[in-house]
Formats: sequence, C-alpha cells, structure tokens
Amino acid sequence: MDAQSVLIADPDPALWQELSPALCSWLPNKRLDCCTTHREALDRVVDPLYDVVISSASFAESENFFLLKSLRYLSVPLIISTMRSTVASSRRALKEGAFGIIRSPVDAKLAPQTVVLATWFCDILRQITAYRDSMRYYCARLEEFPPDTELEALIARCNVIFETTRDSCQRTIRNLENSMQHLIRSAIALESEARVHAYAQLCELDAANVMR
Repeated sequence: MDAQSVLIADPDPALWQELSPALCSWLPNKRLDCCTTHREALDRVVDPLYDVVISSASFAESENFFLLKSLRYLSVPLIISTMRSTVASSRRALKEGAFGIIRSPVDAKLAPQTVVLATWFCDILRQITAYRDSMRYYCARLEEFPPDTELEALIARCNVIFETTRDSCQRTIRNLENSMQHLIRSAIALESEARVHAYAQLCELDAANVMR
C-alpha cells in the first residue's frame, strides 16, 4: 500500500466519479481508494493507514458526525466535498473539526492544495504521536533511576563532567518536548491555513447562491 493514500468515503458513487480522475491527474503520486460505509472507512484507515479521507458533507455529519469524530480520534484529517446546496452542512462539519473542503465542480488549484496540506498535517500528527510514545518510554526509564544525591555531590566536588543514565533520560525528554512543541505549532499553522481557504470558498458559494 502506498504510504501516500487517499480514501474517498461516501455511499454516492458520483463523488468518486468526480474526484478520482481529477485527483489522479493532479496528484499522480497518491493512490485513491473508495468505500461506501462508515465502518469500512474506519477499518481501512486503521490498517493500512491512509493520509486523508474525503466525504460529502451529508455523509460526514450523519450519525452525529460519527465518521468525523472517529477520524479525529485516529489523527486522520477529513476533507469535505462541498457544493452550493451543502454550504450549511459543510460549515457544521468544519465546526466539528473537518480539516478543509473541496468544491464541486472541482477547483484545479485549490483541491490538490487542500489534499497536500492534509497529508502534511497527517504526517505531523503521526510524528507527534511517536514523540509522545517515546516520552512515555523515557519517563518510565527515569522512574527506574531515582536521583543519587551522594553521586551528584561527589561529581560536583570532583569538578568533572559526567552524565548518568538519569541525566541522559532527562535530556532526551527535554529534546522530545521541544520537538513536539515545534510540531504542534506546525500542525496548528497548517490547519489554520486550510480553514482560511475553506471558509473563503464557502463565502464564495454563499455569494453565488445569493446571485442566483
């Protein structure tokens, strides 16, 4: 399975028929798959992992946003396919935590850009998870090596540089914390950029509805 994979999850085959040719053309390095139910989408996302899931607004908010909430728990971004008639439901999905939107008809510039941003976002979330797992490991190691005050006093009197196992664990934890904070800031910036694009497009669709 390609690590850069996109899952289109929706019971309506029209979404797959519209998005798959466009995304394959603009993002040839990504593999696209489809499914039609919430359960199948979650099974596929868990094993193997997908970078991004795309669904219609109605499918995303069905069953009290079951798919959207489950994907957020799994740290997989959901992109909403939006058209003039689904602006309100798309706004609700964004409010619940959807990553961004893809307009229908598909915009040749914004659609692949949104998918790429979501892929980067997913990669960062996975790195954050890995760092958190490493921090738990080193914190557990730290508990195995309580402070040795006599050794610390001896080292201080000898005026030498000596790193104990506990010192090494503490230094590693600090480095992991700094790296994780940097990644969190990057994830927030990516999500904010996607939201700006999403709400701008929804405003355009609102204006188009008013002019009809």
